Amino acid sequence: MPTNKHDSIVEPIILAATRMEAIANRYIFEPMGLTVASAKVLKMLARSPQGVLTPTELVHATGGTKSNISQRITFLEKKGLLQRTAGTGFDRRQVAVQLTRAGKAKVIEIKKRAEQPSANLAKCFTAKEIAAQLAFFQKLDQVLNRCEKDLKTCFKA
Repeated sequence: MPTNKHDSIVEPIILAATRMEAIANRYIFEPMGLTVASAKVLKMLARSPQGVLTPTELVHATGGTKSNISQRITFLEKKGLLQRTAGTGFDRRQVAVQLTRAGKAKVIEIKKRAEQPSANLAKCFTAKEIAAQLAFFQKLDQVLNRCEKDLKTCFKA
């Protein structure tokens, strides 16, 4: 909690998130030949009800840029973890992306690799602290989803 009106609520979140991402890349994703961004794409596809998303849907779901998502899709396709399929509906140019069997196995591997560090980290906090943090981040996610357009103006210099 900011202690005075000049303290930022955003700065510690950004710093902690950046540090967590670096640690996750180093110890979880890089040993698997992935990055956080690549793993996020795989997880989004795995969570999709139909198991298929368009690149545009991945941009929105991950918060990435078109360029970054395009690079991730190409990278993951070369690794045999996902495949692109041409559209069959009204617009044949529309491309969909879906996990391959190897991609589905990689998502399971990601989950398993993250379980141990998660369990070790959880030991450092009380159940009450964990519940409070989860509640905070769920609320933060809701606020960001609801207010993202307004936040763009807030973050402009």
